[in-house]
Amino acid sequence: MTLDRRSMLKRAGLAAAAGSSITLAGDASRTLAAPVAITAENVKAHGALGDGAADDAEAIQAALEAVPEAGGAVYFPPGDYLVGRRLVPRSQTLMFGCHSPRYHPVANPDSACRIRAKGAFAGDGLLEPEGSAQGITIRNLALVGDGAKARAGIRMPDLPEVTGEQAWTLENVTIAGFEHGIEGRVHVFSLLHCHIHSNEGWGIYASEGNRWNDSHLANCFLYFNRSGNLFFGGQQQSAAVEFVNCRFERAGNRYGSPLEPLNPGAPGIKLESARFLSFTNCYTDANAGNGVEIEGASAVALSNIYFTGCIFNRDGTGQGESSRSRYAGVKVKGATPTGSAGANHMKFANCLVGTGTPDDEGGGPTGPAYGVWYENTEDFQWIGGRAEGVTSAFYVGTGNNSRPAMVDTSAGFLTLPLSPPADAVSDGMAYFDAATGKLLVRSGAQWKSVTLR
Repeated sequence: MTLDRRSMLKRAGLAAAAGSSITLAGDASRTLAAPVAITAENVKAHGALGDGAADDAEAIQAALEAVPEAGGAVYFPPGDYLVGRRLVPRSQTLMFGCHSPRYHPVANPDSACRIRAKGAFAGDGLLEPEGSAQGITIRNLALVGDGAKARAGIRMPDLPEVTGEQAWTLENVTIAGFEHGIEGRVHVFSLLHCHIHSNEGWGIYASEGNRWNDSHLANCFLYFNRSGNLFFGGQQQSAAVEFVNCRFERAGNRYGSPLEPLNPGAPGIKLESARFLSFTNCYTDANAGNGVEIEGASAVALSNIYFTGCIFNRDGTGQGESSRSRYAGVKVKGATPTGSAGANHMKFANCLVGTGTPDDEGGGPTGPAYGVWYENTEDFQWIGGRAEGVTSAFYVGTGNNSRPAMVDTSAGFLTLPLSPPADAVSDGMAYFDAATGKLLVRSGAQWKSVTLR
């Protein structure tokens, strides 16, 4: 049965109003704007075949360049678009197809709509914009390396080539099979419901003078990346990045073979140079190395990194009992005990380190030797959390200075400094005076003793 627009509206109880809006029947005060048609450049209209054999790079680039400077859209009908060189999107461009991410941990994931690098690929990134490109949205596409020598799925320009806000949005995008998933200088990115997996290097990689800033990732899934899932390092501090409901899983492992990891030390999250980061309701699981590895490697400080309601589970798997002692669910270690190379103001609230059940791909160890490992830290806090099932709940190294505070609700203990803080003192601080056996709390600008019963 075929209905024209007017008949369809009538059957739905709606009446057309002047061709520009529709009015709900019986209520003239409630109007809805009529759908606006989106004009998009169809890559197949520019000669792309999407048959997985022909090189569609020239046709796709022609579609991208047909977008006016004021902005527009490029549509990818279902297909397997093979490309032999980088694609350069213009500012204010929407690229969209019909891909839906799913858990498919191989370097060449199936998709109804994917752009795939061919073997003799020319360029650093499958998508590699010019330095001034801003306001690009990529939606429902799979970017696939498939073993080609493309350095990244998305290769952003390096510093100092670009310094402004890029304002990109990736939604329902899969990036797999490259050296790195996303690499370069990233400033104002939003990643929503994305899968970044099975890359030879890192899922997200910021180093060699690059960094991430002012970005947001929600409901994203990073897994089976060989070097690790997330890396912020180098001489530039990544800052003001928020992760919400994200999962960092099985870095360094081979699908189906947890006892033979490709990279035994691969962490879920590795931070060497970062500040003002927040992780909320995030999860690490069965990574070959540490779940979270915050370890200074230079004079660049690590500071103000916050985890809330996170779970670190079964990390350090597949190593054998003799190697597990090197790993923890959470490892925080500054490069030096004090100064700019320390690990300063690391806060974990209501988090859990656990061992979980045996690995669901063939057995093996169920977690690291340590729940939490911290040394060379200042103002390290593990509050309201738990470390259960591991060999040792905590590894306390040397060089920890003012205000370490540990509360483990499973073990029912609290640790406090044994001397007053050496830096700025404010109400609410506390330390345990071993000489008198008293707990002293700062209140009203004075140290006051608290009786323990």
